[in-house]
Amino acid sequence: MFWISAFDYLRLRSVTLPWAESIWRAAIPPSQSCIYWRLNHNKMPTDENLRRRGWIVVSICSLCLSKDESSDHLFFRCPFADHLWEWISNKLSCSIDHSTADTLLDCRPYRCSSQVSDIYLVAVVHTLHTIWWARNSLRYSEVTPTLHSAKVRIHSFIAMSGNVSKGKCLPSDSVFLDSFAVSPHRRMVKDIVLVVWKPPTAPWLKVNTDDSVIGGHAACGGCSAITQERSVAHLFAILGHSLFFMQRLWQSFLQLSMLPVTVGGIFGWRATPPALLEFFPTLS
Repeated sequence: MFWISAFDYLRLRSVTLPWAESIWRAAIPPSQSCIYWRLNHNKMPTDENLRRRGWIVVSICSLCLSKDESSDHLFFRCPFADHLWEWISNKLSCSIDHSTADTLLDCRPYRCSSQVSDIYLVAVVHTLHTIWWARNSLRYSEVTPTLHSAKVRIHSFIAMSGNVSKGKCLPSDSVFLDSFAVSPHRRMVKDIVLVVWKPPTAPWLKVNTDDSVIGGHAACGGCSAITQERSVAHLFAILGHSLFFMQRLWQSFLQLSMLPVTVGGIFGWRATPPALLEFFPTLS
């Protein structure tokens, strides 16, 4: 026990970051989520970080050929990246603060459907991945990426992730989702069955109550039989023990200017039980 306590005291406590749960989604390939994770932890293998590890490299940004390559410049300051952030901001009809990695995810609306929220999230992650793809293509292959090819790549990845998203949308989201070629995922609603209530035959009188569950117990509806000779209230199909329901039901009877009520029904009561008189003094 002593060694376990010492280990718990000495080990570093892990901190759950607010964005960690957001980027690891089934709709985003893990290789692309890892780009955001590494960027936020400043672990991207850019020239700047390679120099910190002791590598001797001649640094220059492969996309603009004007500045030394660093994570901050490559993903946020480079004219190539800046143009992509401006373009995706216009597509999303929002302003993306791409000054740091922490502020990228703040573009998501505070109130929106879960599928639309996923679209904003994947747009940020895929834009970061496309910038890194363009940089590697220029350095390690003969492919020369253009802004147009980068936009097509981002758009196709958003469509792919949006279609496999498990989020649900609202009817008003159709135009937004269509702009990214994403099929709307609407909530499954049960078929609405039309119920026509017929008036009960005389001398029956239908009484409706509609109250919430109290204390984990609920009750069903009620019905009463009213005659001029005597007033008899028949309670049926009472589920659970909901005194609030019974109070509402008896209040309905009393509002009909009924005479003193004699309780009957499934319990075979001949007179009002003393337990009910405690809660309904008007029945005495």
